[in-house]
Amino acid sequence: MLVFATIVALAVACGGGGSPATPTPSPTPTPKQLIVTPGPTATPPATEYRLVYREAGPTKDIIWSVSPADVSQKTQIAVIPHREGFAVRASISPDGTFLAYLSVPDFALSADSSQAEATVIDLKVNEATKIADGIDYNYTPMWSPDSALLYMRRYAGPEFLNATQTIIRARIVHKPDPEAPTPKPTPTLPPGIAPWPGPDPVVLQATVANVLRFAPIGFADDGKSMFFLEEEGGTSGATLVGIYAPATTEETGKLYAAAEAAWYAAQRANKQAADDAAANGQPAPVDTVTPAPTRAPTSRLVVQLSEQAVTGASLSPDKHKIAYLNQTISAEGELLNKTYLADLIEATVTPLPLTGLSEGGQLTPAWFPDGRLTVSVLPATGGPGQMAIVALDLSSIVLLTQPELGFDVPRVWSPDATWLAVSHMSGSSLANPGDGRLELLSVNGHRLTLLEGAQNAGEDSVLGWIKPVAEAPAS
Repeated sequence: MLVFATIVALAVACGGGGSPATPTPSPTPTPKQLIVTPGPTATPPATEYRLVYREAGPTKDIIWSVSPADVSQKTQIAVIPHREGFAVRASISPDGTFLAYLSVPDFALSADSSQAEATVIDLKVNEATKIADGIDYNYTPMWSPDSALLYMRRYAGPEFLNATQTIIRARIVHKPDPEAPTPKPTPTLPPGIAPWPGPDPVVLQATVANVLRFAPIGFADDGKSMFFLEEEGGTSGATLVGIYAPATTEETGKLYAAAEAAWYAAQRANKQAADDAAANGQPAPVDTVTPAPTRAPTSRLVVQLSEQAVTGASLSPDKHKIAYLNQTISAEGELLNKTYLADLIEATVTPLPLTGLSEGGQLTPAWFPDGRLTVSVLPATGGPGQMAIVALDLSSIVLLTQPELGFDVPRVWSPDATWLAVSHMSGSSLANPGDGRLELLSVNGHRLTLLEGAQNAGEDSVLGWIKPVAEAPAS
């Protein structure tokens, strides 16, 4: 086994230190501008982007893409059969040419048994390939920015505390174009030279006794590294942010090329020694040359988010901050979710000030493309919820139009900041959410309904926005 492939486990040293989970908030500044959107009085904004979403069914799911210009003219991307009652968890690649999904096979003990199957559909040729078994259904696969690497999570072991939790990586390539020139055949290895065993798919690994779960959440701005959450359990539990490299296609390619070169150099040296011994009528050497060590992957702690589990963590557009929900206790003793910000440059954690919005529990935040944050607050007694685009320096708070009843959970903005996918709930609280709908909300208040039903209004119903690639004109 290559040296670099045996040390990819995360050092448990990431488990200590970090900033306090719930820092004492400083005095909240007053926003310089509190802007109320006038409602849908203007023309709906135009966009080149299409939303990709999942429509869940009892035994099959449909993946659609749709333009806000006309939601009745949606395009079917894929129809995926599945075990009754277990919708697939899907992820569209950033370039819109691959669809990865997890499905629960009939033999799986439960959705929590880490027995899901991972499949990738090459949308260019409409061909599906199963790429892995034994995958954790509770973590949706994450694509690298260039749509070439797919990160997944798995658990394995005879019992919970002895189980190993692992993040694995798969290289995804398009099927060969049948009209493309036939590639040159791979050169045959000479006798005595073994083929390189290839890259180890393990990225992060630890026993559940040390780390409850890893969760990659995005890529750093250095083009090399990946941010991930590490959730620890027990009485000293905490949620940490770590950074791991190499995590991009170019950087892993460099690492694997060096490892491959070291492997073949050792193989050639051993073959030459054996040939020399045979020529001199001597037995082959017992001691063989091993591959020279190559640069090892690294991981380190960046900041501690909380002394407990957090939810809704997402990376900012500039890759310098993480927004997430942390549970706090109000002056009345009520447990509430509040939005916090982790600065990955300064390694600090602070609550997001929300002067100008009603007090109450907050919902999963979503980043606005310019670096502001979309925050939703649960309804006060007898009223609607609130949703606002908040400047992090509190220079402005823009209140978005909300229905008279219910509340919106923001999901993801289109990259051009025109439309926001939201899960709208007709109820008054998380305990009484009411009926659900998947909707689109424009910056100037227009609202479009895509799907009805709570099963279509969850976080895993929204796969993201893609920009269709224009087809080259026929020659």
